[in-house]
Amino acid sequence: MRDQILIKKRKIIVITIPKVASSSLSGFCSKLNDSKFKPYKDTNIDKIKNFTDKKYKDHFKITFVRNPFDRAVSTYLNKLTGPKKNVDLKHFKPYGFYYKMPFNEYVRILSKIPDREFTNNHIKSQYKFVRDIKLMDFVGRFETIDIDIEYLCNKFKIEDFKLPHLLKSHKRKHYRSYYNPESRKLMAERYSEDLKIFNYKFED
Repeated sequence: MRDQILIKKRKIIVITIPKVASSSLSGFCSKLNDSKFKPYKDTNIDKIKNFTDKKYKDHFKITFVRNPFDRAVSTYLNKLTGPKKNVDLKHFKPYGFYYKMPFNEYVRILSKIPDREFTNNHIKSQYKFVRDIKLMDFVGRFETIDIDIEYLCNKFKIEDFKLPHLLKSHKRKHYRSYYNPESRKLMAERYSEDLKIFNYKFED
């Protein structure tokens, strides 16, 4: 399970998902808490293991999601094709991935990896992190994150906050340019639940 961040003073839980601005959202959590983001060290911010526990029933639960086609490209570029010192071969090599592999080969392997408990979080479907979308009080979108964060800031009366894009990726082409008909079909099948639950589609 990815980070489930509890802000005690406001009774808010933020569920972050890899490659969905999770690092940037830590800045939002720190603003919610009026402190520097230090999980386990700050008395008012903790990482929890189960946001569905009944003791959190009255907490406001937030998560953000991203178009699965775009998220897969982001993972590929960040984990397998960037500067070698930054790639994550240790966690991806067991699946058959390798450094600077062709994108469509990456998709063919990715499409065969099921969502299991120990599946790498960058590969796992997003709906697995929230378990049931009905449990969320607010589901923001990566594509409109600035607008969504502004809404949340207004809701919780937070002033003077600008979302920090801590891991701002290098400029790249639109995700659709990475796909051919085969890889597009494979990804649509692999992440069919994400596409359906979060109402995403491949943008032509």
